[in-house]
Amino acid sequence: MYIYIIIAIILSLLVLRPDSKAGLAVSFVILFAVAAFRGLNVGVDTGVTYLYQFKNHTDVRFMEYGWYALRELVAMFAPYRVHILISALLTLVPLYYYAWRNGKNAAFIILFYFLLYNYCSSLNTMRQFVAISFVLLATLYMDGKRQWLFYVWVVVAATFHTSALVMLLLPLLNRVKMNQWYVTATLLATFVLGFFNTMEFMNTAITKFNLGYINYFGVSYTRDVTFSLSRMLLNAMVILLLFLSNKDSLWLKTFVVGVLVLNLFPMFPDVGRIAKYFLVFQAILFPTLEFNPGTTRETRQIIRCGLWVYSYSVLFYLLSANVGGVVPYSFAWL
Repeated sequence: MYIYIIIAIILSLLVLRPDSKAGLAVSFVILFAVAAFRGLNVGVDTGVTYLYQFKNHTDVRFMEYGWYALRELVAMFAPYRVHILISALLTLVPLYYYAWRNGKNAAFIILFYFLLYNYCSSLNTMRQFVAISFVLLATLYMDGKRQWLFYVWVVVAATFHTSALVMLLLPLLNRVKMNQWYVTATLLATFVLGFFNTMEFMNTAITKFNLGYINYFGVSYTRDVTFSLSRMLLNAMVILLLFLSNKDSLWLKTFVVGVLVLNLFPMFPDVGRIAKYFLVFQAILFPTLEFNPGTTRETRQIIRCGLWVYSYSVLFYLLSANVGGVVPYSFAWL
């Protein structure tokens, strides 16, 4: 656990010089080394699911030919360790390119990406986080004459994890106008629905009508996550930002959608993975937060401090719960 805390401190210090390219390079080397040379015990899927698929050459799922081709190509010439290394590169390079394109916010984006547990999650569900990184890359082309590249990169992301196709809705979401009171009421209502397990109806419907997504939605759902401190924290934060910042921000809208998905489907861990595509944009929202006109300087400072406390709380809470099985950390050669 301590290695993640040390990294968080280093990344926090690097934002003191947010325009430093050297600092960005240092953070990349650290995150790459920790991801690429981790032991097989770091991340539940690392030493189980992905290793099994690599050794047994399992068939391609849905349209995930990108992941299949990468896995099989590496298996022809190199050991599984190289597969982990390349996956780390495919996760971090698009992320850092996106951050670099955001200029002075680059170091902050990397910091919040880490603090909000995205990096730690990538050590477990690395296939999905490769897809998420390509989605981040796609958003660079969402506007302008090269918008077709947005759709290309989302499709590329889907060849690693089919669920990335949901992000084709981003341009539509960008046009939606939000009303703070309606959204707040919806957030509270969906939280209550999830709390009382009323979404068991979804499990019954999926099973009864055999829609072909039974395994993906997870018939064997878990009941102990319906009341979650982390979900309460997410709801409180998004409601606060709804009233204090620009409600037309696309990154705030993605944050709202991610929380709504978690609220509605707390019992379905696999469905909750879809929320990750939306919640990752917190890392972009927080450094680029646009406050409403009239917000006092003191209020802005308090909110910014609150974002740091919130982000560090997320990291400590999820690490203490060992979400994704990333604790304890070990290097491959130790």
